[in-house]
Amino acid sequence: MRLSRRRGPARLLILALATAALVASPLPASAATDGFLGVNWADARDNYVDGWVIPSGLTASDSYATVRTKADGILTGFQQKIGANTVRLPINPKSVNSDWWPRYKGTVDSALDHGMKVILSYWEANKDGVPRGRVIVSGTGYNDDLTTPHG
Repeated sequence: MRLSRRRGPARLLILALATAALVASPLPASAATDGFLGVNWADARDNYVDGWVIPSGLTASDSYATVRTKADGILTGFQQKIGANTVRLPINPKSVNSDWWPRYKGTVDSALDHGMKVILSYWEANKDGVPRGRVIVSGTGYNDDLTTPHG
C-alpha cells in the first residue's frame, strides 16, 4: 500500500496545528469573587482534633446562649476590622454527633443573622499523624451529608 505524497504534508500541517493549540498560552482564569471576603474561624488546637472542634474564643462548656453571644462579638469584629462577609467553620463527626452540636450551631445562627455566608468545612481526626479522608460508599449518603450534618 502506497501513501500519497500529498497526504503527508496535510497530516503534518494538522499535527502541527493541533500541537500549537495544546501549547498555546491559556486564557487567564477569572471569576467574580468580589462577593466573598472570608475568614477561617478555626480551632486553635487544630481542626484535625480527635474530639469536638471548638473555634477560638469558645469553650466546650458554653451554652447555646453563650456561644451565640461570643459569636456575635467575634463575627462583628471580623466584619468591622476586615470587612468579612463569609465565615468558614470546622465540623467533624464528633462535633455533630454530640450534645456540642446544638450549642455550636449558635455560631452558624449568629453568622446568618449578621448577613454572612457560612461554609461548614469537614475535618476528621488524624490517625497515626495522617489526616483521615472519607471514602464515599453511598451516593445517597454522601449527598445527604452535603445538605445536613447528622447528629
